[in-house]
Amino acid sequence: MRRRNRIGAAVAAAALGVALAFGAAAQTGVSEEPTLDFRARPSEDDVAAFFPRDAYRSGQAGKAMLCCLVTGNDRLQCAVVAEAPAGLGFGEAARRVSLEVRLTRESAEAWRTFGEPVRLPIMFSNPRFAPPPAYDPAPRCGTRTYDPEDEQRGGEEVLSAER
Repeated sequence: MRRRNRIGAAVAAAALGVALAFGAAAQTGVSEEPTLDFRARPSEDDVAAFFPRDAYRSGQAGKAMLCCLVTGNDRLQCAVVAEAPAGLGFGEAARRVSLEVRLTRESAEAWRTFGEPVRLPIMFSNPRFAPPPAYDPAPRCGTRTYDPEDEQRGGEEVLSAER
């Protein structure tokens, strides 16, 4: 059973998506990242429900970067590689959100063949809060290092929620 924060603010909007990488597995010769297609993904309410309570009360937005293996049942098994700001629970909240993700069988198989795990950034925000700080240092996930320019260019989809 998952704990949901029931803080009085309504969920405004969320853009759900994912970007990819990881890397304990060996490269298999596939050079391009496969697309990430979802069979199930968290709703806006699901993502917002995990916003760390103390961070929300103090007016702090945050983000976390997860590196995720694709399991045999098309789910993600993720570990937190970075959170900003650190110590407010955004990493654990993001990991719990990732438990709601299910890939299509084809997408999961493509990622297993690709040989790199999935890089999954998750953002928790509120229009009244300042944006979260940059990661320090830049998280490494697999053979690739996170590029903050990807966020600004819109080149990386992010699971996110506004409360």
